[in-house]
Amino acid sequence: MGVRGLPAALAAYLNQEQSLTLLAQGQRIRTEEHVVDFNHLGDGAIRFRNRAMLRGAELCVIVHRSLLDAGTKDLARQAIEAGVMMYLIDSEEGKPRRIKMEDGRLI
Repeated sequence: MGVRGLPAALAAYLNQEQSLTLLAQGQRIRTEEHVVDFNHLGDGAIRFRNRAMLRGAELCVIVHRSLLDAGTKDLARQAIEAGVMMYLIDSEEGKPRRIKMEDGRLI
């Protein structure tokens, strides 16, 4: 078990989310929380949540160090299809790299 009785992976995710929120606040970037409603939307919940997160967005930055999972790939694809600039930060250096639909990681 990890922090406060949570599994280690979940605790690490929450710590990352808190760090990004604090960083955004320090730069006066507005943040929003989008909860996934599996009870009402079932298996399509993540796709609906991703669509909601992209409404009105001009920029999408995904911070993800491992292989992109299906939900993350869906978010990236939807962002690109909607004309939202899509960047991925996937290394310790923290360098954002522009992602386009042709990127092999989105397959």
